Amino acid sequence: TLGEEAGAGGAAVRSTATSALGELLTKATLFGPGFHSRVPSNTSRYFSVDFGLVHLAGLDLNNLDARQLAWLDRDLAAVNRSRTPWVIVSSHFPLHHESTARHANASAAYFIGEAAEGYATSGHEFIPARCGAQFARGEGEPCEQTVGEMFAKVGAGLEPLLKKHGVDVYDAGHNHDYNPNWPICYSETKGAQLCTKPDGSQQKDYVNPLGPVHICEGNGGVPGVVGKSTLTYDCGSSAATPWCRAYGTGGAYGRFTAYNATTLVYEHVQNNGGKVTDSFTIVQDDHGPFRY
Repeated sequence: TLGEEAGAGGAAVRSTATSALGELLTKATLFGPGFHSRVPSNTSRYFSVDFGLVHLAGLDLNNLDARQLAWLDRDLAAVNRSRTPWVIVSSHFPLHHESTARHANASAAYFIGEAAEGYATSGHEFIPARCGAQFARGEGEPCEQTVGEMFAKVGAGLEPLLKKHGVDVYDAGHNHDYNPNWPICYSETKGAQLCTKPDGSQQKDYVNPLGPVHICEGNGGVPGVVGKSTLTYDCGSSAATPWCRAYGTGGAYGRFTAYNATTLVYEHVQNNGGKVTDSFTIVQDDHGPFRY
């Protein structure tokens, strides 16, 4: 919420995150589906639900343990793609984001902690990975874990399952901005890269994607979010993020529309006025495991 005296510095900004309401909302995340879905997870930490033509699996990347990965493997294997063709996996943290790629050497603990959230009304704050006795992880590792190391570990466990089950979209938040990406392909030897078509060209389109489409839409209701939005399409020019399609700031939310088994539309909708300032259409004629 915003106080009457809120100015450019946000001195009177008050977040609901530490209120009783915020505490409830963080613990009441679709509790029912965890126990009553087709493949129950028996926990509210991760779960799945079907919405018409879409199967949605929600994950907890704070602790992506073997049990959660085993459940996800079973859950995605049980999806009948003739009835529920579109599969979306979601988590709070994005697997691929242009700012985390550029700050791969930043502190992972700070990135996922409360201090970085603060009142960042746009984007995300980073600090360098810290070193010394307080942050050492053991002999030969005098510094704390970096953002790059954290997501490399998460990706090694999760991304093979996205490939195995042909997950169409990976949708996330955390970073207070908008970052839709071109299809991203993952391999154990090369890691995550912009997908390459059989003819050798890079896949900078959404026609029969060869890998999941990763989207970050993380600024739907951040306290103090500015009404003015920005959008740029040059983020893919960086060597660190060739898979980046666009980057935007300002308060907005995402809207999926599954028209049929082959056409899924994503719209980036502004909170202030409801204007759609970005959209793209994913066409997939052959749902199933990716073969890259």
